Amino acid sequence: HPFLLNTQTYTPRCYGITGPISEDLPHEADLIQTRKLIDSLKSYGVFEDDLELQHRL
Repeated sequence: HPFLLNTQTYTPRCYGITGPISEDLPHEADLIQTRKLIDSLKSYGVFEDDLELQHRL
């Protein structure tokens, strides 16, 4: 899962012109809140399924 990072393989990256605000890994509470947000958004049908994704590609 993209929000559950393995601390042994984590390499900070800089996208764009300015650097990131923070390169700290998320705390456990951050991961829990992110999971709750994703679950909530899924319940509203915000995310497309694999079939919809393939249709766009």
